[in-house]
Amino acid sequence: QEKAETMYNDIKLLLKTMVLGLKTVIWCVSNVQRPSSNRDKTQTSMADSRANDSHFKISRHERTLLAKYLEWGFSGGIGIFKIEGLLGMAHRDASIEYCEVLDNYAASISVLDSYVFQTTVGVTFPILFESIVEDSHLLTIPLNLVNNKTVSRTTVDIILSFAVKNLSILAHA
Repeated sequence: QEKAETMYNDIKLLLKTMVLGLKTVIWCVSNVQRPSSNRDKTQTSMADSRANDSHFKISRHERTLLAKYLEWGFSGGIGIFKIEGLLGMAHRDASIEYCEVLDNYAASISVLDSYVFQTTVGVTFPILFESIVEDSHLLTIPLNLVNNKTVSRTTVDIILSFAVKNLSILAHA
């Protein structure tokens, strides 16, 4: 059982490092293709540029990978941190660690620009909502995003759009 506990802790450490590292990776990928401020001001409108994927800071494939990362986290991938250790890690310590990872997970997606955030987080928000119903700790993710000045408006827009679309379901809850 001690070997299982060690392996469990190694997996948690690896996942924690991954979540922390992905914030940097996501930021780098989303900023590497950023157009310079010296670019021609007569550039096509954002709506026109969306038709051509080459104008995106993050490619369609990268957005797909990001959506999979969000689905993993929203559907319980982060839940490994709320499980008390196999040998009985103190509940308080497990809870603190879980909250820290949720904060870091939210931070990892808060570095996205508004359009990419909308097209990835917006699409996966129903998964997050269902998970929040099962585990209220996950409410930390949208709370952190609402409190983040970069993505707060887009997060509120996603939440309100979801609420309006599901008004009949929410009315019966």
